[in-house]
Amino acid sequence: METRCVAALGPLPDEREIDPSAWPSFLERLERYVAARVPQGRHNDVVGEILLKVMQHKEKVASTRDPFARMKRVIANSVTDHYR
Repeated sequence: METRCVAALGPLPDEREIDPSAWPSFLERLERYVAARVPQGRHNDVVGEILLKVMQHKEKVASTRDPFARMKRVIANSVTDHYR
């Protein structure tokens, strides 16, 4: 499951096919995570910021040893940044 979410970010270095079916599951989990940590009126903004950061740096995310761990760090940092 985690590999599918990472593959949804875009082509990985070995040019694997993007799995579009991974997006709904990834977005659902992301929205639940953020909604549990950010006030209701702001969680959609934070989700949007997270998706933007991940897409802007997708090559860096995909090239790391554990791309899903890097994405989780981006997500956690974005939630923390919301409270700064």
